[in-house]
Amino acid sequence: MMKLRQIVTAMEDLRSDIRRQTALLLRLLQYFERTVNVEQLSQERRILLSMLPSHLLRTYFALETLKEASASQVSEITKRARAVESSYLNQLVRMGIIDSEKRGSFKVFMLKSNTLKKVES
Repeated sequence: MMKLRQIVTAMEDLRSDIRRQTALLLRLLQYFERTVNVEQLSQERRILLSMLPSHLLRTYFALETLKEASASQVSEITKRARAVESSYLNQLVRMGIIDSEKRGSFKVFMLKSNTLKKVES
């Protein structure tokens, strides 16, 4: 009897996790549909967005919303730990998708296109 309750509890936890992940994916999809007109995206950007894993895509969209941000600011949007966002943002930097610069004791991350606009001005 005890094993059966453990199994039922585990299945309920799993169902709850699936619902939470589904809700997150729906919010990401809604955000993507609101902010990105796929027909206007360059071929390069379409490929980039399609190849990013979902955890990095979530971080990328949060940074895109903020334009420039620290890992703490991105974590406020994604509701993940600052250390997690710092790791994901640094992965995006290493991939060449975003840039970063040190400002005092903070590292600020920005999209590549924002960096190009600054250089042009």
